[in-house]
Amino acid sequence: MYFCLFRVSVVFERTPSEAVYRLVYRSFACPPWLPEKTLADICAESQSKNVRDQVTGVLSFRDGVFLQVMEGSVMAVLSLSARIAADGRNERLRILWHGHAASRLFPEWPMGCFLGDAGDPALDPLAEWTAERTRDLSQFYAEHQQLGITPAFTVARRLT
Repeated sequence: MYFCLFRVSVVFERTPSEAVYRLVYRSFACPPWLPEKTLADICAESQSKNVRDQVTGVLSFRDGVFLQVMEGSVMAVLSLSARIAADGRNERLRILWHGHAASRLFPEWPMGCFLGDAGDPALDPLAEWTAERTRDLSQFYAEHQQLGITPAFTVARRLT
């Protein structure tokens, strides 16, 4: 497992009229077995560029799947997501959630990185967030089943 987390002492300032924009996506590594050095490079590049662009967030990589939360100005986050979508180290990027937020979830993390399939998943701050969103979606589909709203997927599969 590779774990890399840098905490900065500067919290990015924002004016009251400047809302935080948050985007959450998942994508698949290409190839699925990215070397640890490539993952470390992704984190190092992200951290330096995100400080410059005042973007914060966290990146989780497990079982060949990236899950990332990024937050900042609308332009910074959308520009970053476009660069990530064009990056050949991942494919099939899917935005899971995006929108304005009252505050940052990760104000002191230019990019927290939790990379690898080994280690304690409890250390990954996205693990609980993902579990909560999955419960929320399951509850939504259960409550709205009579309206004919069903998930677009029926079988979950794990990449090996």
